[in-house]
Amino acid sequence: MTDYGGKIDHDVDVVEDLTISGQLNGNVVVREGARLQLSGQANGDVTVLDGAWLQMSGQLDGDLICQGWADITGMFDGEIRVDGGIVLAAEGAHRRVSGQTFFLDSNGRWSPIDSGIWVITPDTPRWRWNGDGSMTRAEALS
Repeated sequence: MTDYGGKIDHDVDVVEDLTISGQLNGNVVVREGARLQLSGQANGDVTVLDGAWLQMSGQLDGDLICQGWADITGMFDGEIRVDGGIVLAAEGAHRRVSGQTFFLDSNGRWSPIDSGIWVITPDTPRWRWNGDGSMTRAEALS
């Protein structure tokens, strides 16, 4: 897997496994068969095509359009659009709406942050983002 930790000021077309831990100031398209691990900050939209994979532990300030598979453990500020794909969000993931920050609680609801620190691991429960914005516990999926 290729790692990139600098600043990228252009669009990125991901065609092979890639890790970005820096700052990305363009849009991203993750192509079929490719995997992107985003632990930095993305200031554009991220599109995950069918057969592609995204692990997002950093901050996404654009929209996520998912036709493939995405796992969100970080913070996002844009919209999530599920377009035939699967988007999972970990309990404790953060979301900003109109300047207010929320976290995904153990009931699958976005609750205002009042205090606390969240440690998200691979075993942290996940919730599936449905097309209407509701959440379904991932372990309840068939």
